[in-house]
Amino acid sequence: MAFFGLTALGPQNTFACSLKGASDLQIFSDEDWRLAFEAVAVEGALRRDDVTALLEALYRGPAPVDDAARFAKAAEAALGSGWDALACAQILRAVQQLRADMAQLQADEAWRARASCGTTSNEEYRNRVRRHCGLHLAPQEQYAVPLKAAQDLGWQQRPPGEGAAAGAHSKKSCEETKFAAEMVKSGMYF
Repeated sequence: MAFFGLTALGPQNTFACSLKGASDLQIFSDEDWRLAFEAVAVEGALRRDDVTALLEALYRGPAPVDDAARFAKAAEAALGSGWDALACAQILRAVQQLRADMAQLQADEAWRARASCGTTSNEEYRNRVRRHCGLHLAPQEQYAVPLKAAQDLGWQQRPPGEGAAAGAHSKKSCEETKFAAEMVKSGMYF
């Protein structure tokens, strides 16, 4: 089983692995794919509808949302567009295509600003900071999970009018507090 690029202190690049659209499909070995295929396949074949189940068996839990579409695209590139059922050898051929696609994607993005970048140049960044402009995307739109513990609290924001703030009432003061506030306004401090 692949270790997902984890070290004792967590992932090597928290930002890259938390991006929406990030994929780890290329890190699994052929043996991992074969074992997942055997766990899901019916009569030695995998139907098109079972791709999500294959990925869940591969990840040993829920797979990232975009990975089913990535795998289907790689299978169509390797096997043609009319596949309905795949044997293990065909899946491994699709995996080879997937690895090639992911390597090409990583090579293409090496010198390009990633989708998580708010700006494409240092000058643009400085201008946005000087003008007090925010980023184009909110963190929830860029990343699948909160990156820091401080982001946990507001990560699942509710639309205005929902939640605890919807039933909030204005602060009511007792008579003694109102009297003391009026005394302070008139200049009498006690």
